[in-house]
Parts: sequence; structure tokens; C-alpha cells
Amino acid sequence: MKIGLTQRVITVNNQHYDSTDQDWYSYFGQHELIQIQNNPTQDLATLADSLDLLVITGGNAPRERIKVELELTRIMMDDGKPILGICHGAFLLTELFGGNVAECNGHHNTVHNVTMDKNTVEVNSFHNLQITTAPPVATVLAVDEDGFCESWIHNNIAAIAWHPERGNIAIPNDISLLLTSITDG
Repeated sequence: MKIGLTQRVITVNNQHYDSTDQDWYSYFGQHELIQIQNNPTQDLATLADSLDLLVITGGNAPRERIKVELELTRIMMDDGKPILGICHGAFLLTELFGGNVAECNGHHNTVHNVTMDKNTVEVNSFHNLQITTAPPVATVLAVDEDGFCESWIHNNIAAIAWHPERGNIAIPNDISLLLTSITDG
């Protein structure tokens, strides 16, 4: 299976680099990973056609990255292909589908509990945003201790505010089933 991973942008010595979290290599290690350039002029239709799954990863949100992610999301949706948003990607998809995101305190570089699938699970947190209102079309899959949405799904589009690729972190059953159906299909 071919999985497209969007990339954050890091700057070192005034040079900008597209960057992929190395944890994705072990998380999806048995699949072909395609690192998506933050270049809005690339042929995104051909790229989308080659992908089985798009993962909008965590990280920062420079303009070029957002342009690529929004256009690739549109094409993937038109083609009926699955999309998974992680952290930044979850917030981007939430707003795209009519939900609301706001700044929050106490979620950056820490852990906290979420309730999902009738269980309380500790998850990591590397963001200063939260989903204050899930998209109206979405089914909420996980909430934090304050009742804010941490994960949702709508058909074959899903969002997770934490980073499941960073360690043995659980994901909601509905998203696990979606990923299994893609990877086994």
C-alpha cells in the first residue's frame, strides 16, 4: 500500500526543509511511504491517484504546506480515498468540515487522558490547540477530560489530535478498522 505523508517545515541556518517524523517509518513500516513535498505546483492529481491513503501529519502550518494539503485533500475526497489527520492534520480537517478549533493551555509536550471506546487511555499531546466543536457530519470517537473532541470520523476521513505514531498509543476502534480495511485490501 502507498501512504502519502505530508511534511512539516523546519528551518536550520535560514534554510527551509520538508521534514517527516521518523516514527512513521516504524508505524507504517510494511508499506511504501511517500513524503509529500510542500510544493503547490507539483502534479497533485497524479500524486493522489498513486496513493491508497493520505496522512496529514502533525507539525507547523506554513502557507505552502496548507495549500498542498487542502488541494490534495480535495482530490482524495473526489476520488473517494481515505484521509487521516494527525494533530495539525486533525485540526485542519476539523475546520475544513465545519468544526471549530481554538487555542488551549496545558496540552503542549505532555500527556493526558482521553475516553474512547468506553475506556480511559493516556495519550501524548504536542499541540496548543483543541477541537472545541467537532464537525457536524462527524462521529466523535474520543474526548479529553474536559469533554473536548480528540478524535472523530466521517466515512473514510478521520482525525486524531494526539500522535499514535510516537510509541504504543491506542487509536479508536473505528479508525483502526478503517486502516485495517485499507492495508488488508
